[in-house]
Amino acid sequence: MCTGVRWRGAVGVLRRTSTINTHLSALRSFCAWLHDKGHVEANPASRLKLVGRAPLPAPKALTDPQVNTLLRAAARTRRPTRDTAIVQLLLQTGVRIGEAAALRLGDIQFGEKRGVLVVRAGKGNKARNVPLNGSARQALADYLAPLPPFEVEPTLKAVAGAWPKPRHRDSLLPDPGGRPIRVVTAADAAQFERQFLSILNGGAAITVPDVAPDLVVTFTDEGCAYTSPAPLRAGELVIEIVVEDTRFESYALVVGTLDAGKTVKDLQAWPSMDEPPWFNYITHGEARKGGRSYFVAEAQAGPLHMGCLAASPDTKTGALGPIEVLP
Repeated sequence: MCTGVRWRGAVGVLRRTSTINTHLSALRSFCAWLHDKGHVEANPASRLKLVGRAPLPAPKALTDPQVNTLLRAAARTRRPTRDTAIVQLLLQTGVRIGEAAALRLGDIQFGEKRGVLVVRAGKGNKARNVPLNGSARQALADYLAPLPPFEVEPTLKAVAGAWPKPRHRDSLLPDPGGRPIRVVTAADAAQFERQFLSILNGGAAITVPDVAPDLVVTFTDEGCAYTSPAPLRAGELVIEIVVEDTRFESYALVVGTLDAGKTVKDLQAWPSMDEPPWFNYITHGEARKGGRSYFVAEAQAGPLHMGCLAASPDTKTGALGPIEVLP
């Protein structure tokens, strides 16, 4: 008996409660069988109890500043109205990511004064109704109003009047190809969590996994280089950083424009890690060794120039430009 108790205490440090109890149940059953068959005079595990489960801690809600930061990040993506609608839907209803991805237009009862969404296959394959408050309905209205079959003003009244019948099967929040958003894998979820925490902590990185980047900058052992699948146009540019270089722990790409008369050669020759006085900073992105990240640059005019930096130690690995930006 003492051996069993010591074993339970020892594995409790290394195993989950469910795993410990599975092993204990098997041990108790085996000892009961030994006693029933007369192999032992007394059941040595008769007083061996299962490990009690500690109550799960209550989830911590986001603070108001964190909510506002998350909404501002959604508004800076390539599809701000759709991404804001997704974030508001998750924030205001508490539905899970997979549940939101599975929603169809017919799952929403959208009214000017009230609304309800139907989760048809939630946790445990159970259906439930979830109220839609005004913030969630307005975010959906802003996103859906200009799209077919709506094509109305982005007001609650107009969108409610144009809402399709309950059997409508089109996805509520499709990807750019019109398909339902795919349910993320564990790897996607881990990347989302890192980017989500980065946003809440004031980081500049934004994951845009379902949009082809406008510009890809690659860090290699020989420096940095960029590729662009199409001419850049003024507005929000999605820039992807890919790190193949293994010499440093972190990398940064600084985006800006140069004053008249300055060229990329001047940027390459600048001796300091600080920005030159003739460099007009727009934004920057960061990535870790062996990783990749996305960020958004608001470029209203060009040409763009970029500085490639690494740490530690602090090192300039190259400069890029000029990169034309069309109106």
